[in-house]
Amino acid sequence: MQTIAQKIPSESAAERARLVRGQMPREGLFAGHDWRVSPGPFRLPGHIAKDLETLGRVLLQFYRAVNLLYRKSAEGKQPAWIAGWLDQGKPSELVALQRSSRLQARGAACDSP
Repeated sequence: MQTIAQKIPSESAAERARLVRGQMPREGLFAGHDWRVSPGPFRLPGHIAKDLETLGRVLLQFYRAVNLLYRKSAEGKQPAWIAGWLDQGKPSELVALQRSSRLQARGAACDSP
């Protein structure tokens, strides 16, 4: 799957940032929060990147567990407050997307705070 930036490689960094900003929902991603869009990637120092890479497997397991808990809550098999808290302030389109069977089949979901 290509990212927005990969789809328009000839555009300048500032134009890519404007394109990303234009793709965001008008009401924002979370109620009451503004987002900054960078014209380029946020570079990490090498030692931090290496530390994150060593945590990759553990972080993936944690992500999968949290995602499963969220999905079970949304299905009514775990306390409803979990999904309610994680969905708070999100546009209904984003909630529907993160609960979609298409994402569930791929083992992915939209990030929840």
